[in-house]
Amino acid sequence: RETHYHVKRLNGVPTTRYVEKKVRTSPWKLNIICRMIRRLWVPEALTQLKFVQKRWAPTVAKTIEKAAYKAGLQHNLVPQELEVERAFVTPAPFEKRLDIKAKGQSGIIRLRSGHIVIWVAKINFDKYIQEAKTIKHKLKWQKRREDANKERVRVLGEFAFTGPPSKDSKSLSDDSVDSSSSTSSTESTANKSTSSSSSSYYS
Repeated sequence: RETHYHVKRLNGVPTTRYVEKKVRTSPWKLNIICRMIRRLWVPEALTQLKFVQKRWAPTVAKTIEKAAYKAGLQHNLVPQELEVERAFVTPAPFEKRLDIKAKGQSGIIRLRSGHIVIWVAKINFDKYIQEAKTIKHKLKWQKRREDANKERVRVLGEFAFTGPPSKDSKSLSDDSVDSSSSTSSTESTANKSTSSSSSSYYS
C-alpha cells in the first residue's frame, strides 16, 4: 500500500530515521505521546512536549532532537527546516518477573518496553504557503521559512545556500597551494644562489 511517506521518498524529499531502543514503559503509553506530534514542525513539536503532563514526554523530545541532529549530519539541514513525518512505537522484548500470589500460587509479571521510531523530513515551505487557506496560515508559514533561513545562515555561514565545497574544488585548491609553494621555494633557492655568488665575487 502506497502511503504518504512512500510518496515523499519517491519524490526525493530528504528524510531521516532515528530509533530510541528499549524504553522501559508500555508501548501503548508511549504511542499516546507520539500521536500528539505527528506531522508537526520540529520546534512546534518540542514546544508541545514541554507542556505535556506525561512522564515519558522528555524522552520523546530527546528522540526528536537526535533525529534532527542526524538529519543535519546527513543532509545539512537545521531543525527549523524539518517536520515530524512519522512517529510511532514498536514493542520490544519484555522482561519476566515472578508474581507471588495467595494460597501458594504464582504468576508472571511482564515488564514491557518499546522502541520509539521518529522520521523527520524536509519541509516544502513554498507548497504549504500556496496551499494555505487563510491569510493567517500563510503568514505563519512565511514566518517559519524566514526563521529557517536565519538559522541556516547562523549554523552554516557562507555555505548556507550553496553547500560545502566539493572534493574536486578542494583538490584543485590543494594543487594550486602546492604549485604556489613550489614556485616560492624555487624563487627562494634562486635568491640564495645569487646572494652567495655576489658575496664570493666581492670577497
